[in-house]
Amino acid sequence: MKIKSLKGLAIQYHVWHERLSESESNKTKLRAISGTANAICKNGIVKHV
Repeated sequence: MKIKSLKGLAIQYHVWHERLSESESNKTKLRAISGTANAICKNGIVKHV
């Protein structure tokens, strides 16, 4: 997983929200996809646009 800075390149917003506890199933999913080269979520927002 790579993180790129958008500073000066795009407008970026974040809506503040309470931090949720991290479930073990989400940690497992993150570990599973962290080593892959997938840049797009197969079931993400693109599906709904």
